Amino acid sequence: MGTHPTSRFLLGTAESPELVLLRRVTAAPAAVREALTDAERRGRWLGALDGGPAAPGDPFELRLGDEASDAAVGRLLLLDPEHLAATWSWQGERESVLQARVRPGPDGAGSEIWMRHSLAEPDHVEGYGGGWEQVLQALARELGCEAADAEDDAAIETAAAERWHLMTQRPVEIERTLPASPERVWEALTTREGLASWWWRHWDDVAVELDGERGAVRITAPRIATTLGLERLVAERPARLAATWVWSEASGTSVDEAIDLRLEPEGTTPEATRLRVRHTGPWAEDSLPENYRQGWESTVDQLAEVLGA
Repeated sequence: MGTHPTSRFLLGTAESPELVLLRRVTAAPAAVREALTDAERRGRWLGALDGGPAAPGDPFELRLGDEASDAAVGRLLLLDPEHLAATWSWQGERESVLQARVRPGPDGAGSEIWMRHSLAEPDHVEGYGGGWEQVLQALARELGCEAADAEDDAAIETAAAERWHLMTQRPVEIERTLPASPERVWEALTTREGLASWWWRHWDDVAVELDGERGAVRITAPRIATTLGLERLVAERPARLAATWVWSEASGTSVDEAIDLRLEPEGTTPEATRLRVRHTGPWAEDSLPENYRQGWESTVDQLAEVLGA
């Protein structure tokens, strides 16, 4: 996911986009949770929370600034030590869903703050993307984790909004009917044996490693000096799998790319699945997404061949 403290990923569809943000901080998870739950501390980096939501269904209002209109309203959906979920509506927009988690960092040091905002209005991607990155920067400052050379909040929000806009512009989307049930396709996508049976199968030196706990996959192809890393973002068996996408080769490593795979039965045929692939990234030109499109078509052909054998 790179060395920058914030990684961003665009999931969902053009009509129903989902923003996923991962912010790394050096503070321990307990310290992050205290900054989230202590009213005085929360007010310094986020805003004033009215309503005191404590159980599912409880309403709240979060005042983000001094202006009366700068407020969000919602209802608590879930609250436990590991996971927060709530509905969210700002300035009368259609209700969306916001989720957040705090977990230990991938190397056991510090924390990783995970946010997923499923929007109801697709033209708000840039605004929310920039706004949430500014909020996470304010949280890092409250925790004493802000880098000494960090830009000011306005600059962070502006740059982030521009990057989120870029991520909406050139999604790679392909669809294919596969000769297998959704459960069989799911196994081919999520197990080491399944992936090894079809991913880059035209090369004989490909290695697949799987960390089941974090849903992380590492695929190496020495012949082309390429490594592909994925880490699960959404898993809804057997209908949806979304993951980060980190492609590394001599020319560099991709940043802020993600894939979102949807599986559904094709008609009434039990042994047929419609696979929809959506791959997003901050691509400024058409050449890279077109290369990805061709790569996905070839790779899914290999999956179809193995499933149909």
